[in-house]
Amino acid sequence: MRTTLELPDPLFRTLKARAALDGTTLKELMLRFVQQGLSETEAQPLRDATQVASSAAAAQQRQQP
Repeated sequence: MRTTLELPDPLFRTLKARAALDGTTLKELMLRFVQQGLSETEAQPLRDATQVASSAAAAQQRQQP
């Protein structure tokens, strides 16, 4: 499946550099990071939708100038 992510430029540059240092593609690096994140959260109980929405809204507000 193909999707689009909007990443801040500094984060994108860091990811590209990390992929190059690891001798892998950006696609493979992102896949590995997503899989790691999911496996780490499997051990934690899922939060309800209200908590997730609150966290997302707070994160967006912190990113706005």
